[in-house]
Amino acid sequence: MGLYFLLTQLKKEMLIAEFRKIMSITLKIKKIRRAKGYSQEYMAYRLGVTQSAYSKMEKNDRLINFQNIDKIATILEMKTIDIILSV
Repeated sequence: MGLYFLLTQLKKEMLIAEFRKIMSITLKIKKIRRAKGYSQEYMAYRLGVTQSAYSKMEKNDRLINFQNIDKIATILEMKTIDIILSV
């Protein structure tokens, strides 16, 4: 195996790991949102996006950035770190 192949594999594994982290966070957000009884429509309204855009964030069809995670935490009356670390 060449160095290029190894670096390519490492990069793929790192991207997969990052994707899994994001996926985990969005699943946590969805779980917390439902537990609080908030609809996607309500979350979207508070974020200033359409319900469709919010739904895509929860399903990872649209990239969710840290700024949106922070806003979502505020809407959910939580600290961002608590969402990230929640089970």
